Amino acid sequence: MTALSPRRPASRLCLVVAVALLLAGCTRTQPINWYQLAAGAGGQTDAGVAATAQLIIGLGPIILPEFLNRQQIVTRAGASRVELADRHRWAEPLQDNIARVMREDLAILLGTEQIIIYPWSRGTGVDYQVKVEIVRFEGQGLEQAELEFLWSVLDREGEIVVPQRRSRQEVPAASADHEGLVKAFSEALARCCREIAAELARLPAPRS
Repeated sequence: MTALSPRRPASRLCLVVAVALLLAGCTRTQPINWYQLAAGAGGQTDAGVAATAQLIIGLGPIILPEFLNRQQIVTRAGASRVELADRHRWAEPLQDNIARVMREDLAILLGTEQIIIYPWSRGTGVDYQVKVEIVRFEGQGLEQAELEFLWSVLDREGEIVVPQRRSRQEVPAASADHEGLVKAFSEALARCCREIAAELARLPAPRS
């Protein structure tokens, strides 16, 4: 009868440990990248919007579809399929990032800092309120950013002064990676803000 080698269990243990260390090493070589949208309407201030400087404008609520309200950047891979980039994520809640960047863009375009993000305190009176519902905020692969949203403007009594409109922007990414895609998202958002600012600039100053 042949005796079993006492080294075989030890060899198996070494193999398991080696595989575990290899997997751990692979995990460490794939860091998570974090991204933020940035204001992109610099230099676009129009002298014709000076009348809005004394207005108090409320921005929001900004409604975001649930499938977009997550950390991972979403790209569309087909009519019914989206992909989540687990290693490429938003550095803050996307809804908050969109609201903050829109506020910055509109402040530049309208020449005013009196833009308040929803929700505001009950005692704060706004002259006009911009309501936004995001429909699309996706990449077509990494080649193009697509932004589509519905928006309307209400006066201080809650009456609609600009009926609901649809804004849509498609901006090619400067580079075929997630950083290029995020920059394209920022530019798409800035273009939509220019449409909103143009309408706000046409509205009359509310009576005291």
